[in-house]
Amino acid sequence: MVKIIHVNKIQLNNQSIEQINQHQLMNNRFILSDNVKRPSIIIQPISYQWNNNQVVPHDQQTRISLNKRNLFDYSNNNLFENRYKNKEENHRRKSIAFPWLKLWCCCLICAALILIGLIVTIAILISLHNSKMTTSMTSTYTTTLTTSTTTIISPSNWLINGDGESGSCSTNNSVVHPTGWNFNGSITQVYYNNSEANILSTDPGPNNRGRCFFYGGPSPFDSSMWQYVNMSNLINPILIDNQTIYFNFSAWIGGYQGQTDNAQVSLTFLNQINQQVGSSFTLGPITNTQRSNQTSLLFQSSNGVVPVGARSFLVMVKINFFQGYDNDGNIDNIDLYLHQ
Repeated sequence: MVKIIHVNKIQLNNQSIEQINQHQLMNNRFILSDNVKRPSIIIQPISYQWNNNQVVPHDQQTRISLNKRNLFDYSNNNLFENRYKNKEENHRRKSIAFPWLKLWCCCLICAALILIGLIVTIAILISLHNSKMTTSMTSTYTTTLTTSTTTIISPSNWLINGDGESGSCSTNNSVVHPTGWNFNGSITQVYYNNSEANILSTDPGPNNRGRCFFYGGPSPFDSSMWQYVNMSNLINPILIDNQTIYFNFSAWIGGYQGQTDNAQVSLTFLNQINQQVGSSFTLGPITNTQRSNQTSLLFQSSNGVVPVGARSFLVMVKINFFQGYDNDGNIDNIDLYLHQ
């Protein structure tokens, strides 16, 4: 606590000195009042004396007090001292906090780098995974295409030259064996309207009969022709064994007037070792009675499921001789279609 002194009189060698200028003392009071608490102000009259051109308190205790609290000594001023201490305290706190701040910054930078590394690694792994999936999908797609290729069933006739239109045809009593068929005897591929075969293009028969047909030949003997066809190269065997493949088998079969010579055609399915599987399907023979003793060709057909284990089939045409000089059994438009 600082005392504010009101000086009434100063003794100078036992001489009275006029009261110190009141205005100056008021200024001192204002200076002091800025650095102390107002409620602690104590106003006390003190006597001063002049000594060596200095004004000093007469009372020694007061002198000591003033020495401790020199009004104009800014070095001991609490305001500046507190500011200095606060500055030092702030500096000390910053000195303590700065290493921790650097540590936290380093940690954050490291965490960010690790996160970036993880993101890059994950992106690379995803890219590799997608690449593998793409390769796998490509392989699967290729396999699917291959399977689809082997399971597409031809919509056309599975028999070669089933209509007698491929190759040459006989115009007289010569023997011209059918193109694309295995044969036995004098079986001949002949033109309609040939006087030797005795069937005209206007006789009852198929509308799409073409130019030629098959007959027994210019000899009094049985004759035949046949084809083997492998299905496993063109149809997935699984589809056959699942009984999802069906067949349509047909032909136009007949003869000449009242003669009993006739023709027939059969379908037999075979397994991998060429043994028969399932039943054979036979069209014909057509007798002269069925034709009403009229030269003609009648439509015959059969359909069903390709039997389990079938890998190929055999189509056999037989033309049977019974009377006359020529074998006049006739057949045309032999068709075999497979489908799902």
